[in-house]
Amino acid sequence: MNLRGRRQRDEEGEPGTPAAPGSRRPRGATTLLLVAAAVLGLGGGTAYGYHVQADRHPKPLPPLAQSGLSYPKKALPADAKGSRPPLEENQDHQLVYRGGLDRLLLPLPKGWRQDEEGHKTFGEGFDRSGDLALNVYDYVYPAEVLEEELVGGFARIAGDDWSGPGELSGQIRLVDYAPRSRAQARNVASDRAGGITMDETYQNVRTLNGPPGVRIFTWKEPAEAGYAPSWSGRVIGSRGSVLIDLTFWDDKPLDEKLLMGLAKKQWERL
Repeated sequence: MNLRGRRQRDEEGEPGTPAAPGSRRPRGATTLLLVAAAVLGLGGGTAYGYHVQADRHPKPLPPLAQSGLSYPKKALPADAKGSRPPLEENQDHQLVYRGGLDRLLLPLPKGWRQDEEGHKTFGEGFDRSGDLALNVYDYVYPAEVLEEELVGGFARIAGDDWSGPGELSGQIRLVDYAPRSRAQARNVASDRAGGITMDETYQNVRTLNGPPGVRIFTWKEPAEAGYAPSWSGRVIGSRGSVLIDLTFWDDKPLDEKLLMGLAKKQWERL
């Protein structure tokens, strides 16, 4: 047997002879040892770093770099009690949540007259169940509107009913939701506007964009036997937590400029 064969026999051992303990390292053992060492080193280093950082005192952060703040040259004038003067009505955005909502209603246009209902029925109280019941009664599906108002945080309502020249008439409604539900007025306006555009019974629906958040619709009512043709118009929108819902009827197509002007005036009053 040559030297190479003898060396191979000495390394492998005689056939049937078990290998001496520790004579040959199992395959992959070195890799496992290296991985274990790396894990222990990483864990120990992280723990030691946390320990060192915990013993240190916190350092204050450097000041933020910013330009000088601007202040008014003169202090605001104070009244006799030493407090700031109240804001003007056109600057007080919380004014809508105080007092009667009816004072924010659109004023009666020239040439129109007020019906027996109107703001005498609405806007006199806050969260009055009678006002809410009268309001939802005006809709085709009052139960759905009632649920919508209650879930949405209905707070109060102001309304007016008008009669104009000829057969022209109008119904004005403002619904104020809880201040925390600012999006509710916008959501209700969007749902009601979508109901008009998707109703296939309305003929020749025209849509106009009014002030921000307000849309204007005009259409011809479905024909009914025994009744003269009629046309309707509606202004739907919101500003803040207040829903704007104005409805008009006439025996001829409504003047879109008139509706646009009324929508703008009501939006500005809010």
